[in-house]
Amino acid sequence: MRGQGTPYTQQSGACLIDRAATGIGGCQLCVGEQNGDMGTPATGTYTAKLTDGPLEGKTITTDFLESGDPRPRLEIPADAGAKRYVYARGSGLEFDSSEFPDRPTAVDYRYLEAVFG
Repeated sequence: MRGQGTPYTQQSGACLIDRAATGIGGCQLCVGEQNGDMGTPATGTYTAKLTDGPLEGKTITTDFLESGDPRPRLEIPADAGAKRYVYARGSGLEFDSSEFPDRPTAVDYRYLEAVFG
């Protein structure tokens, strides 16, 4: 359903966060990032789907932990200032890789709080 404005499809392609500035392992937040492959386990990344809160409907590509598990929480910088949004891993997992069938390609995250400072 590309280009029809549904969550998890490319809207503008404009990245909202400087990947080098996030401090959360190469995480990038893009408006409705296109997720045709739903992450790339071969490179150690997966797609985090933000299911509610201020970033609802957006996705993030982020690295697995060294253990190979998805991150238990994400801290995502807001557009300006020192505000960060904290999301916790939810129960939704998607597996769509024949090469790494035991690793999720997408994980749901729920909004916890905004942190200032």
